[in-house]
Amino acid sequence: MERKIFNGLIKDLMPHLFDYTALENHPLAGLYPVSEDFHGSRAEYLRETIFKAIEDLRPPGRQPALNAPEWRPYFILYKRYVEGLSPQALSTQLALSERQLRRDHSRALQALAGRLWEQLPLSTTTPDQSQTEENVIGLQNFEIHPESVELNSLLQGVVSTFKNYLKAENIQVRLELISSPQVVMIDRIVLRQVLLSLLNYTVHLQADRLLVIHLSEQPGTLSIQITTGVDEQWKAFYDDEHEDLLETARFWSQKCGAALQECYPEPDRAGKAEISLVLQPTDQPVILVIDDQEPALRMYQRYLNRTRLRVTGVNDPKQALSLARTLHPALILLDVMMPHLDGWEILQALRSDARTKHIPVVVCSAWESTELASSLGASSFLKKPITQKDLLAVVEQLVH
Repeated sequence: MERKIFNGLIKDLMPHLFDYTALENHPLAGLYPVSEDFHGSRAEYLRETIFKAIEDLRPPGRQPALNAPEWRPYFILYKRYVEGLSPQALSTQLALSERQLRRDHSRALQALAGRLWEQLPLSTTTPDQSQTEENVIGLQNFEIHPESVELNSLLQGVVSTFKNYLKAENIQVRLELISSPQVVMIDRIVLRQVLLSLLNYTVHLQADRLLVIHLSEQPGTLSIQITTGVDEQWKAFYDDEHEDLLETARFWSQKCGAALQECYPEPDRAGKAEISLVLQPTDQPVILVIDDQEPALRMYQRYLNRTRLRVTGVNDPKQALSLARTLHPALILLDVMMPHLDGWEILQALRSDARTKHIPVVVCSAWESTELASSLGASSFLKKPITQKDLLAVVEQLVH
């Protein structure tokens, strides 16, 4: 792995030291073999390795002194990432301007990265020159697995993951979503990591304590825009931190077929900075699930998540007909045993409506009702419990 990329991964990880999911899925978690005498998880081991490296930066044999330059890297890292102080509180404690703190913070992270670099296995720090670009990033064994991802839900989850860090930084987030579902085919884990990296970068860049995350739709594309206000010193931060913090995010954006775009004010001018991730919307056939049990919808989504199909559901049978008219699904999976309005009544309504009578309907029930389903106009019947193999066979037969 290249040292420059390693430094960027360290900076990317530091705000998430108490986020178990982020630690477990971070590229660095696979680079440090867990010692045999450690009884925790891989994520916990990575966190302890970083905390120990911070302690190694304590000047030996001297009394702590907040105003001593030799103590500054240790205090910045310990108070910022172990104690969880905000940059403002840390700036006050160390009697530093925010600009000076940013510079010293950058130097402290470089020192920490140096300690952690020395602890990597030799084979990791001296790669074969014939290795592919994936090897250089350090994720040579990571495979891209595209699946249907609904962006409104994913963005809400990313913000929820990041909320404690934002609260510590005294930063507010305004999330502006699109009312209708917006689906893309992409690796969900990679997309989350890219967005967390972009948020981390923007938090360090911002100057007005507000991030606006805006999901927008243009002809042929979907765009996730993160906008914040920056002061006239933004270019100094950009020159020092930009490549380290964004290089990995840019690489994986490209691997997933997304484009990373940046827009800044003129140098030495305050204004708005915008980081955008541009994605291709998925023109997917829709499968509508009509079932009052939420676990059934999740099962169908899991069974079909590697296909070109988008699964959406309704658990109120009274809404089934209107939703079928709106979505124009390629296929309907219909439960029978539901309160107030059973599946047979819904099937009759679908077959009697000119806008829905052409849609294939698969009746799903624990009761053996193949002949009844066929006589009432169903295209097929699946007996519960439904296997993934049986579902995929019916879908392949009916969805073209």
